Amino acid sequence: MKTIKHIICIAIAVLLFQACDIEITDYPQNKPKLFLQCCPGPQDSTVIQLYRTIPIGTRYEGSPYLSDANLQVKVNGEIQRVEYADKWVGSVPTGCWFVPNGMKENDVVEIEAFLEGVESIHATTSVPTVVPDFQYEISEGVASISFTDNHQGKSWYGLAVLCERTVLQNDLSYVETGYLMPANEASGTTGMAISKNYLDIGFNGWAFGGLHSVVRIWPSDLFENGEVHLRMDLGDAFWVKLFSGKYDEVRKYKVRVYRFPEEFYKYAASLNNKHDRYADYGFSRTDVSYTNVVGGFGILSGWNVKETDWIYP
Repeated sequence: MKTIKHIICIAIAVLLFQACDIEITDYPQNKPKLFLQCCPGPQDSTVIQLYRTIPIGTRYEGSPYLSDANLQVKVNGEIQRVEYADKWVGSVPTGCWFVPNGMKENDVVEIEAFLEGVESIHATTSVPTVVPDFQYEISEGVASISFTDNHQGKSWYGLAVLCERTVLQNDLSYVETGYLMPANEASGTTGMAISKNYLDIGFNGWAFGGLHSVVRIWPSDLFENGEVHLRMDLGDAFWVKLFSGKYDEVRKYKVRVYRFPEEFYKYAASLNNKHDRYADYGFSRTDVSYTNVVGGFGILSGWNVKETDWIYP
């Protein structure tokens, strides 16, 4: 028996030594890439995040901001004025590029970026058509939205409810605003979770016109004959605890309905797929997240939104 074990061990050792003579040439190259994230839509300014990736096993001592990049933005074939924010400018964070205006429905947006020593990138998207006029109701902690859409295509519909409350106590008053969270969020990853029929995702305020929000989105193929019905049980927002004891408050609401293209959903879902969380166990991802940026990583995806006036219950 021992002889058989010895023979097996010797055979494995010989194979290992032979493997050492094999030259591995097909392996991932440690080269930096450009990362782009931009969601053109009806916001006041179109913010563009552009960064250089740092390959595993390397270090970069310079600034993470790429103020020396060559960035070109075209809308419907016309070159746009692009500026760099070396400090916080309005709703544009430090280190971001921006076009000082929003985009309209059906605008075709192209972005090219060049940086010395890094492969150039290119991406194209179009701003979806606006959401049709919709009927809405907010009652007993439930938001219900209905409309007819003749331009569904591969749309994804998003729903968010903004709340403004005025707190009154004695002669003092305080006003604050926040997005109401879905009462029953889909189980899954932090910041976004995937359920059978919808997706909950946390949005950065600069990208989607305001404060941080959690938006629930549904695919258009859930609905038939263009009849769209969105329903969400509402929880509460994160309110500042300034008052103790008894106080009065007045609340008003604003409903926002979004339209996203399929590419936006693919990007968001690929970043947070709860069935592919190998990083939780110390491993790298086995696949690359969805991207429509040629030569680099990230996303360029249009969006559109329609919102109500303030609603008093």
